Amino acid sequence: MGFKNNFVNDNTLTATVRRLRQKLDEPLLKTIHGIGYRLEI
Repeated sequence: MGFKNNFVNDNTLTATVRRLRQKLDEPLLKTIHGIGYRLEI
């Protein structure tokens, strides 16, 4: 996969997810513990 060598700082990811959740009208972004996030449409 193309993402094998790309790493994201945890703080960057947390801040981005927080801003995205603030912009969404409904809680569409769910946290999947130990895996990541899921957008439920």
